[in-house]
Amino acid sequence: MPSQLSRWIAMASVKARGKTAEVVRERVLAGQCLIEGCPNEPTRRGLCTNHYQQFRNTLASKGDKAVAFEEELIRRGLILPVGEVREIRQPNPFEA
Repeated sequence: MPSQLSRWIAMASVKARGKTAEVVRERVLAGQCLIEGCPNEPTRRGLCTNHYQQFRNTLASKGDKAVAFEEELIRRGLILPVGEVREIRQPNPFEA
């Protein structure tokens, strides 16, 4: 499995786009888990505790395909890249 740093670098440019990005933004700002129909508050990467654990367990089972799996989930808007929750909730006031 890749190191945390290499995974973070790989994920840095992967984001949901278009309509998916709008839905993700709305759910994050509303304080809802990204999984449709889940009313729970997100705790990590846009997911509630239950869905985050399911994600981690599934990711661990992917072995060499873990990074590609994670990238696909980000593109589909099912999980956020590391640090994106802060970016959505608190935009950088120093960027023009």
